[in-house]
Amino acid sequence: MSWFFRILMIAALAMVLGIFARANSGYVQIAVPQVFSLETSLNFFIIVLLAAFVVFYVLLRGACVLWRLPRRWRQRSMQKQRQEG
Repeated sequence: MSWFFRILMIAALAMVLGIFARANSGYVQIAVPQVFSLETSLNFFIIVLLAAFVVFYVLLRGACVLWRLPRRWRQRSMQKQRQEG
């Protein structure tokens, strides 16, 4: 039953965000003088920013897991030696 309420809340949040995105007519302009100028809608910029955050978070978590892998491997092998010996 709790899954139903979670899905209902996610759907309600999606509806509110959709209404906000449709009513929003703002834009973002990023300019570097004499090099380039980028102009995009605020909605697209927010989506790209959130996607970049998620990708960065996943990459950072993956790097942390890989960094700790040798220590975990050593601990498991030592634990197996203790159980066998």
